[in-house]
Amino acid sequence: MLSKFFTLIYFLIVGSLIGYVWLFTANQYQSKAYFTITQEDASKEITAGITDILSSGSNSNSDTQLLLGYITSADLLKEIEQHFELAIHYQSPQEDLYFRLDPEAQLEERLKYYRGHITATFNQTTGLSEISAWTFKPELSQKILEYILTKSEDFVNQMNTTIAREKLTFVENQLAESEQKVLGIQRKIATFQNEQGMISPLPIIQAQLETINTLTRQTIELKVQIAATESKDPGSPRLDKPRKELSFLEEEIKQMNATIAGPEGQNLNSILAQFQDFEGELAFAMGLRQTTQALLEQTRVDTISRTRFFTKVQSPFFPEEALFPDKEKLTFTIAICSILIFSIISALTRSMFDRM
Repeated sequence: MLSKFFTLIYFLIVGSLIGYVWLFTANQYQSKAYFTITQEDASKEITAGITDILSSGSNSNSDTQLLLGYITSADLLKEIEQHFELAIHYQSPQEDLYFRLDPEAQLEERLKYYRGHITATFNQTTGLSEISAWTFKPELSQKILEYILTKSEDFVNQMNTTIAREKLTFVENQLAESEQKVLGIQRKIATFQNEQGMISPLPIIQAQLETINTLTRQTIELKVQIAATESKDPGSPRLDKPRKELSFLEEEIKQMNATIAGPEGQNLNSILAQFQDFEGELAFAMGLRQTTQALLEQTRVDTISRTRFFTKVQSPFFPEEALFPDKEKLTFTIAICSILIFSIISALTRSMFDRM
């Protein structure tokens, strides 16, 4: 059996808790607001067919999560604290030692306290974001949410500007690099042409091949002529002239062949190969520049069409009733819990004495 003294002390404590709830707890007022972030994408309708390789990869949900993180961030909370003297306000109910902010609280403790009273959540079902503020003054709860909504809209607008600027800057840098590459290859081609003394080796090679073909036909005709003369009169003095001409033509053909396909790096074929490599690099660089130019135009369209819109669905309201603490509910909860605890202690005590 529990002693009367213990029972008296126990219920005095319970009574003190109930008395604290009714006499000392400060009323807290909650204001709520709802907003949503939408993002329209009209770029596909405007410029269908151009691949957007710079898609931000985010949708309205991820943008919302980013904004909710900003609302509960230390940066914004410290700004709200300074603007509304929040620390002084939450420390003001001197008698409410349990629910007020500790006057000696450091920054980390204050931020934790603020996050318990200023909340931001996202409802997956409705697609709406909710922010709420609990303070000891109804007008302050409303003003804090109005301030947060203004800052949130500024944050979304800044996000639009920043993302657009970063995307445009990236593509503009890529375009500048591709243009510099084209100019660099063109300068290399001009230097190569000056060194070789020709615009392109291909026409020269074609002209020399045509000349070699002509000379080859002439050598065949001379060989037929010489063979015919030798068959009739092997020692004829008429063979001297065609033989000299044949020797001259064969030497010319040999020199021309050496010019076209002589030692590595000294013939027209090698020069043509190098020239064609330059032309291939130039064609690739110009194609890349053209693609980047088209991408820049697409990105400019995207910065307009993919704009995030911050919409207030419900503005903060002036709370007329303190929702916390619910003194009747707290009193009932304390009473029920204290009776249950007292019953358990009594049962355990009785069981112990019965065994003795």
